[in-house]
Amino acid sequence: MSALNLKLNSFSGVGAGQTASLVVANGPFYQDIYLKFSGSIAELEAVTVKLNTVELFTLSGTQIRMIDSYYGNTTTAGYYRLPLSCAHVKDLERRVQTGLPTFNGDNLVIEVKIAAGATAPTLEAFAEVRNNPMSRPFVRRILPFTIPAAGAGESQFTSFTKGPRIMAAHFKKADMDNLVVERDKQTLFEMDKAANNMVLKDCDRMPQSDYFHFDPTRHDQPIKEAMVTGTAQDLAFKVNVGSAGNIPVLFDVLDADPRLVVAPQTPAAKTRRRKA
Repeated sequence: MSALNLKLNSFSGVGAGQTASLVVANGPFYQDIYLKFSGSIAELEAVTVKLNTVELFTLSGTQIRMIDSYYGNTTTAGYYRLPLSCAHVKDLERRVQTGLPTFNGDNLVIEVKIAAGATAPTLEAFAEVRNNPMSRPFVRRILPFTIPAAGAGESQFTSFTKGPRIMAAHFKKADMDNLVVERDKQTLFEMDKAANNMVLKDCDRMPQSDYFHFDPTRHDQPIKEAMVTGTAQDLAFKVNVGSAGNIPVLFDVLDADPRLVVAPQTPAAKTRRRKA
């Protein structure tokens, strides 16, 4: 069926300095969920989405906007698209494959932390839904990590939790000028920032200020091109920076965590009423 746009139930606990929450109804396939927030982007301090107690992501309003802007999605003041599907993928079939189907027994919760300085905040949510594909082989997640850089030069990160397939990684450090990615001693990526940004722009990405973006799926085939980590013995990200300081990283992944996966299901057959 065509996509339907539906308003979700009301949040509870909406107020300055509060964490509002919404339990999302089960059953639909959620291609996208949007928030409408009356405050500023800075006053949207954190949005957390949990599925069956597993945190899919916790992002600030600024981070949500950064991700949407990088992928070239349209952004509108006061509205925030939650990263459930890969909305930037133009091919509808590929895009739909990365949405979030829900089933009986699921517990899908959205929590929104609102800044104490917000004035009479209001918060709403609506969704774009489609027919449920009756399986959930993976779920899109945004996983945060921090790379400590003791000084200028190369720092190595080897603590990524192997399993999820990496669609992209966003490294936040203005003077990060080079990245090398190695898997089992084989170099998969090696590029400086200027060259990387040129390649990304050629693929209709919009590199963001102060970020270095690693994007194996820049050709918009997220399932086919996402970087496999589950079979890796060694996985290393070697970053080169101009100064000391922590490097926050957001890994955009497809995760087949058993707590989230639902095997293909057969829709219940309709029973025919017997004639008297």
